[in-house]
Amino acid sequence: MSVSYSAASLMEILRRAISAVGDGRRDHIYRQDFQTGRRVIYHFDNNIERLNACCETEIENEDDYWGVVLDCLEAALADPERSYKRPEEPICSHNEAIGHEMFAFVVQLEDFTRPIYTKFCLIEQSDGAWYISIDCHT
Repeated sequence: MSVSYSAASLMEILRRAISAVGDGRRDHIYRQDFQTGRRVIYHFDNNIERLNACCETEIENEDDYWGVVLDCLEAALADPERSYKRPEEPICSHNEAIGHEMFAFVVQLEDFTRPIYTKFCLIEQSDGAWYISIDCHT
């Protein structure tokens, strides 16, 4: 699948993502923890660790994480063509978003010493688009 997006298309994708995150229509990809058997957020602990390694302020919880995601999306909106990075695998294979296209953007936020890579899917539901976070890390 080789899709090229115009700046206007990328802006619309980002606006839908920002709206979803801002309105609380957001979720994660999950996995089964082999040690505990519990359902846990895929890559979440690793993403937080990587973000904290290059951030001036501590990202302590899921609310902080969503704040970083929102900041990344808003920064990408300023220059969508430059910040867009086509994911290596364009279609999601995780159960929460299977078959949906993934989008990725790389931005530099002021509080971080390295660029942040944010990858997600948008899934249309009856209440609007849902943002499914796959990754947000440096």
